[in-house]
Amino acid sequence: MRHDEMLEFMPHRGRNVVIDDFRATGECAGEGFLTIAKGDPAGRDLFLVSSPEGLRYSHVFLVEHVALTSILCIQSDMGGGRIAYFSKITKYERKGDAPAGTPLVSRLSRGRDRGEFRAFDAEVSTIAGEPLLTVSFMAFLAPRGAPLPAREEPIEDLDWVRPDPGSFPCYPASMALLAPPADGVPPRAVYPGDHPLCPGHFPGAPVMMGMTHWLAVAQAAAFSAPIGRSVVSGSGALTRTDGRVVVEVAGLAVEVEKNGDGQVVDLRLQKTKKVAFRERVLPLDGYIANFERE
Repeated sequence: MRHDEMLEFMPHRGRNVVIDDFRATGECAGEGFLTIAKGDPAGRDLFLVSSPEGLRYSHVFLVEHVALTSILCIQSDMGGGRIAYFSKITKYERKGDAPAGTPLVSRLSRGRDRGEFRAFDAEVSTIAGEPLLTVSFMAFLAPRGAPLPAREEPIEDLDWVRPDPGSFPCYPASMALLAPPADGVPPRAVYPGDHPLCPGHFPGAPVMMGMTHWLAVAQAAAFSAPIGRSVVSGSGALTRTDGRVVVEVAGLAVEVEKNGDGQVVDLRLQKTKKVAFRERVLPLDGYIANFERE
């Protein structure tokens, strides 16, 4: 399936987030194919991270690509001017890692519908069959053209806080999503209006990608890790400045490596029991990350 055909079903996505190809394997199942290398012409190398073994795929963003594959599995539901948003991720588990440039395949099967919600189970592996992750999630079908929420209040105390790429050298600079905690102030930031994901999510009406909400909570967990290599477990949330919850993350476990300067030089999401998306974040909105260790 060509990119222009995919985008017909995903007008709220851009080329810098779509997969390479899709193949239906049944009435409610399909396979998505993806290869991202450094210098990807569509700009998808935002979804690569560095590690002691070299450049590799980020599991958070592999889940985003799995979610996009699911839209192509429900093409028959997309008539009548509907599009799909993702409301919940459950039972995520990392199985392995893959170097950048490795051809990948995601395999999806559809579960039981619940009104306008569509449920899926998925696994991602290399073409050679090495498993990378398993995950379940739900998509909500909404009318195309539904208005995005307006910003209800001006930015106040967070208008100066930019994410700090120096804290997470393992990620591309734009994927460091938080300023570090300081003097009892939790990790926080403002979603930049010039973020490279804005043109692809969503074209003409940018919204902070839900997967980056999840990643921001994982980065907050990483801030709490000691120097060296460790596994941090717990639950957390991303909230707006007025306290409204953007995303809730339960049963999170991340493997973290910090160097002597406190920089996170490796971060791998091991497990997550549930990610529930509650609010959208628009460009120039502030957000605060909270995490409680078990």
